[in-house]
Amino acid sequence: MQYSWLYLATMVLQQSVADGSTLLATHYTGSVYNLLYTPPSSGQQHGNLTIRSSTASCGNKPSWLTVDSTSNAVYCMDEDSSGQNVLASFSSATDGTVKLRSTTITAGGSVHGALYGGSDGKGFFATAE
Repeated sequence: MQYSWLYLATMVLQQSVADGSTLLATHYTGSVYNLLYTPPSSGQQHGNLTIRSSTASCGNKPSWLTVDSTSNAVYCMDEDSSGQNVLASFSSATDGTVKLRSTTITAGGSVHGALYGGSDGKGFFATAE
């Protein structure tokens, strides 16, 4: 069952994507993955989901990714409840690869985050446990 999430992601992508696509995903192994989905070619029943790259820069239990499409930023929440949680900011390239911009320590085990405001340059990032 370890790879059932890969199978599920492949099934969802098959139904909604015709061309190859990039997907970012987190996993409790401590990594953020850049995945490449390749749709099935003629005669094949399933497409292929492969790991293109990974980074371990988002704490012990990365759980949520928030994308800011205006700045090509990806924010990653760390759900670890040790009190040393991480909020990481990555820059995102068009091929889906991410490069660490910065990290900060947060309190609690946040499992979700969202951007608010910002049109006046005074936005903020809200988290929820």
